[in-house]
Amino acid sequence: MRSFRVYTPVALALAMLLIAGAADSTNERPAKLRGPYLLVTLPSLGAVTWTCDTAAARYPSFALGYRASPRYATTSVELRAGGHRVARRVVQPGQRLRLPFSSARTQTLSFVQGTGAGTLQASVFVNFVPNTPVNYCSPYSPPSLKVRVSPRG
Repeated sequence: MRSFRVYTPVALALAMLLIAGAADSTNERPAKLRGPYLLVTLPSLGAVTWTCDTAAARYPSFALGYRASPRYATTSVELRAGGHRVARRVVQPGQRLRLPFSSARTQTLSFVQGTGAGTLQASVFVNFVPNTPVNYCSPYSPPSLKVRVSPRG
């Protein structure tokens, strides 16, 4: 009887490993994320990043991210991918925002931050140019971008 108790935890651990292995062998492809990598830092707003998913069904798939500056005000952020609005969020100072992955080649982040000093607006247009030797999945190969920051008004 004693030897049964000794082997029970071992058998239970082996059974759990087999079940976990069976769950991993499903048809779902594991995410292979690279990033986030710094794309640009915006004055008084924070930093924009990008992440690459190399295991996406529509490879490659990219996600922009945003880390609000901890020193300034609440900011409204909007993401447009391929010309369509994908997300709109309100971000507090110091907060990080993960945006959804998209296979759209163009993505635009728009920012509006209002304070007593006025309203600051900015946009970051990102172009993951297709058919280039660069795959944008490394920190040293950033996508093409255009940044616009308007003065507080």
